[in-house]
Amino acid sequence: MSLSTGSFPESQKVAHVRPLLKKAGLDRENLKNYRPVASLKFLGKTIERVVSSRINDHIL
Repeated sequence: MSLSTGSFPESQKVAHVRPLLKKAGLDRENLKNYRPVASLKFLGKTIERVVSSRINDHIL
């Protein structure tokens, strides 16, 4: 993994997507009442924040 070369391991790009009921009390049988929630790995999230911060510092 390297910020200078732009390489990022595929294993850190994988997210687990789970359905989450939009509001309590909605019909659990209706798929339209759910929204997707992605869970990323901790290291991947941390690297994304660092890169985002560096880009923002450079742009602003």
